[in-house]
Amino acid sequence: MSNLLSYRQESYRKIIHISSSIFPLLLYCFGKNLFQYFIIIPLILLISLDYLRKHILIINKIYYNFFRNVTRKNEHNSLSGSTWV
Repeated sequence: MSNLLSYRQESYRKIIHISSSIFPLLLYCFGKNLFQYFIIIPLILLISLDYLRKHILIINKIYYNFFRNVTRKNEHNSLSGSTWV
């Protein structure tokens, strides 16, 4: 099972990773107190969905409909890289 993605797929992954740099910028602009309220709900939601996709088939199917092209083979049975970002 190869873990390699095509150039296009890898480019999409990098765009997603680079776009996560918006969070430190928001932290700088809005300050810690306001930022923590902005980030806590999406953070809990995304971590929960990533965990549940491993255990609930319908969530897994929905996830792969949207993110199949940017998910590495080794992320199929573990938390995705986006959860760690």
